[in-house]
Amino acid sequence: MSVISSEPSGAEPEAVLGLDYVELFVGNARQTTYFYTSVLGLPVRAYAGFETGQANRSSYLLAAGDVPLVISAPVSMAGPIAEYVGRHGDGVRDIAFAVDKVDDVFDRAIKAGAAPLVEPTVTEWDDGVMTSACVGAFGDVVHSLVQRQGGRWRLPGLAPATMAPPDPTETGVKSIDHLAVCLDEGRLDRLVEFYTTAFGFHESFDDYVATSRSAMRGRVVESANASIRLPLWEAGEGLRGSQVSEFVQSHNGPGIQHAAFLCDDVVAMTARLRERGIEFLAVPEPRDEWTPAERESLGDLIAACRTLGIVIERSGSGLLMQIFTMPLQSRPTFFWELIERRGSRSFAGGNIRALFEGVEEQQVLRGSL
Repeated sequence: MSVISSEPSGAEPEAVLGLDYVELFVGNARQTTYFYTSVLGLPVRAYAGFETGQANRSSYLLAAGDVPLVISAPVSMAGPIAEYVGRHGDGVRDIAFAVDKVDDVFDRAIKAGAAPLVEPTVTEWDDGVMTSACVGAFGDVVHSLVQRQGGRWRLPGLAPATMAPPDPTETGVKSIDHLAVCLDEGRLDRLVEFYTTAFGFHESFDDYVATSRSAMRGRVVESANASIRLPLWEAGEGLRGSQVSEFVQSHNGPGIQHAAFLCDDVVAMTARLRERGIEFLAVPEPRDEWTPAERESLGDLIAACRTLGIVIERSGSGLLMQIFTMPLQSRPTFFWELIERRGSRSFAGGNIRALFEGVEEQQVLRGSL
């Protein structure tokens, strides 16, 4: 495990500014949105459906901190959303990038090998203008490229929400910290090169995790301002398999294994979500590697994390705390992570291993390892 770089290596202007939104394709948008509003406390900001003139989909735009989360479902068995859900189950379809100039980023991505899916298009509202395009990324995951002048919570075809959702209780979601990708073997290095060439990302971290049963190899790419982080993983060689290969098989191809909600207080958020019935991944009991001074100053926090199953570790000059939910559907595919950073910008190898071993135990129960 090593930290590769904390800064981009190129001198090109920053073209990708951050996440504009993340869209999930699901089988039932209304029920999924109910889960995100009533359990996670994410309010609905916009909606598309029969009532707004959309005959082929139902979509809800929710505020996940400062990053919109879009939940979309088909209203018939035909069309791209239905095809995606039939092939993969519920999962992340679109990781949309906010960019400075859509045309420039679109052209650069195509030159780097991305499939052009939607040419640059302009949408206007009373409160803003949006220019957007879309390119292929990996598997069936795409990147919309979005340039805005106002209209932060707007997307084409969605109208401001008029329905009254369940009264959400704030759970402390600030934003989406990262999205972890599971790949077919042999794709990792090529995808790192693609993100650095197409979007000006840089590599910030790499790791190899192995036990006596399985292994995986990963590299993290992130945008110049570190507002987008994509951990990319492929199965390790020479062992029986890994959570990566299980995901790819269950998902019918590469995709997003999990996304992470960044929060101010992961202990409080985990406790609230446990009270609401969310199941979290059990992890092995960590070794006590804290110094006496750290135990003196952090003893209550360390104890709370252990009680709730949160892994906590030093990371750079700060602390990193993480916990995984169990998969949110019957397939062992997409799930969420809760993460809190206290002065840490990167990832912690000990946390990754603990979470890896926790998923291994679930694989044994499922008979896939």
